[in-house]
Amino acid sequence: MWLRVGLVLTLVASVAMRACERFAATVGEGQCLRHAVRAALPRSDATPTLTKLRKTSSLKSRQVNKRVAAVTATASSPATEAFRSPASCFELLRQGVRAGRSQGMARVGTWNVRWFPDGVAGDTLDSNLATDVEWMACTLAWMNVDAMALAEVKSKPRSLAALEQLVSRLDALTNGKHTVHLDDCPDENGQHVAWLVNEQRVRVADWQMHAPLNPNGDACAGLLRPGLGVNLRFLGGLDLHAVAVHLKSGVEARDIELRRGSFDGLERVLQSVSSRNGDADVLVAGDFNSMGCSSCPTVMRSAAETSWLDNRLRAFRPQARRIPSELGCSEYYRQQPTLLDHVLVTSAMREAPLDTVASVYGHCRELGCEAYSGSEPLAMGHLSDHCPIVVTLLDQDLD
Repeated sequence: MWLRVGLVLTLVASVAMRACERFAATVGEGQCLRHAVRAALPRSDATPTLTKLRKTSSLKSRQVNKRVAAVTATASSPATEAFRSPASCFELLRQGVRAGRSQGMARVGTWNVRWFPDGVAGDTLDSNLATDVEWMACTLAWMNVDAMALAEVKSKPRSLAALEQLVSRLDALTNGKHTVHLDDCPDENGQHVAWLVNEQRVRVADWQMHAPLNPNGDACAGLLRPGLGVNLRFLGGLDLHAVAVHLKSGVEARDIELRRGSFDGLERVLQSVSSRNGDADVLVAGDFNSMGCSSCPTVMRSAAETSWLDNRLRAFRPQARRIPSELGCSEYYRQQPTLLDHVLVTSAMREAPLDTVASVYGHCRELGCEAYSGSEPLAMGHLSDHCPIVVTLLDQDLD
């Protein structure tokens, strides 16, 4: 029976993925699959089938859902081809193919770009891991984003030159006018947060470093990072304060204690920004390193830390929430997937409807967030071990 169900759902997933391309331009990648499944199944059959699956044993249900997710994510589509190789990405742009965006929508994302541009820590460069700047520019152009929070950017002269190259190439590929702004922490070989913004689509103002995001008590203390905030106003009227973040990595008790300290600081930042701007619309994007804790008295897995994150946000004043991702990972480490990167918004932000779902691109989509064996996807070596995440917002002011 389960084999038959699996085969049926695999066929549905394949049909759904093709149908998805028709809906992406109007509903966005994140909600595409939901609409596509409805198109692939007869309406009278869709709800009973899903209801029936919910009533089955949790183990077998998870196995089938996992198989369907892998099939839909790895099916050949522009979303996977853009990150399969530089040649396939530039071919998509040559054909005029980009991620779907409908009129009246804005696209904001986050991407940990792994020690940009060297690929490794320190003042060295690893030719096997260094950023392929041309390819990264192509993928950014394909993703069609207005603003992207970046993490793990170095600030030494070689890095700044690579950023200039990225911006120049991106401008040429999009006919846009991009700028990059990094935090002001002095360590040139350290990990900085940044915003990459297309100023033809977004007006920027009031850059500021949010020191409370660094739990060590000072914006740049202890090799950790502040939040980097900016006021963004989009062409259609959407205005918000956007914060790029990168929390402490690690699975030790001290690491998770520092991450929780950053959340205490984030709540204070939301309170301060809302009070100063007179506007509660705040978006926070970045690498939250929600990887769990292996040395705590009670071992916490990544999913449990993400659940803690959601509960903590509900207790914020002003209240906030995490925009769920369409896939269950955003990074690979030792061939295993983990969800580390998130986009948060204040609950009062009506321009991010409750059914908004974050699109996950890169090798995470290609692998379907499944563990893999053998050689790694090309993007992991030449772009990043993390995958970009993009959310689509209503480009209007609903305050």
